[in-house]
Amino acid sequence: MPAPSLYEVQRLFWESVAVQPGRDSIAPAFVRLVRGYDDSDRKTRIGVYADAYFLRLRDVLREDFPRVAALVGPAQFDEVVKGYLEAFPSRWPSVRHLGHALPEFLRHRTDMPKCLADLAELEWARIEVFDAPDAECATIEDFISVPADAWPALRFSAIPALQTLRAQYPVHQLWSGGRSLEVKAVDTSLRVWRANDCRVFHAPMDERESAALTKMISGEPFAAICETFADLPGAGAAQESAALLVRWIEDGIIHRIDQAA
Repeated sequence: MPAPSLYEVQRLFWESVAVQPGRDSIAPAFVRLVRGYDDSDRKTRIGVYADAYFLRLRDVLREDFPRVAALVGPAQFDEVVKGYLEAFPSRWPSVRHLGHALPEFLRHRTDMPKCLADLAELEWARIEVFDAPDAECATIEDFISVPADAWPALRFSAIPALQTLRAQYPVHQLWSGGRSLEVKAVDTSLRVWRANDCRVFHAPMDERESAALTKMISGEPFAAICETFADLPGAGAAQESAALLVRWIEDGIIHRIDQAA
């Protein structure tokens, strides 16, 4: 019997280790290519690599989604990882992108609490903003020199390390220490960002802030942002808009201010 090609050996190795990670899926044809006392010994040797591959990827996902892993427990998380790796196998040399589809995967699992997908989306957003490009942040001093008549036309650029997400559950509460997955569905808006000291934060937003931040990110002028509060009496709209702007500046999510030419 002719020796198999290098490609065939690699294919069988991949099939035995990575097609169904964490499961007994060693290809019989590969067993015959491995040195050992008998088939049981050969499978044991191959199993070392198969187990190492699965455990490495499992640990990566557990580090990227610590709250999801903690809430479902070790045994169930292992089963989630096995199913996920079969549906979304690792395709990059780096494991940095391994968990990109876990929120989507959990959203289609009927045997999992629905809030888990939202929680996974929050945890992935935190990873994304941590790895986002650096950028200088605008300061209060940058605004002091702006003439009063220029304010309505001011536009702001957000830092790259900022994301917003809408969830069906208050996942910030789950993330901060909730121990039960029995949570009521509540539409929740969150912003996630990285500070200059590399710490990642997230905070819930009410509907006003969510709408205002959407306008800011899309490049609408300050006057349009103020319209978010237009239903408030008197000078309330301007005051609330200014207070919100100060909060954004203090959190370091505004990269630059642009005055109309």
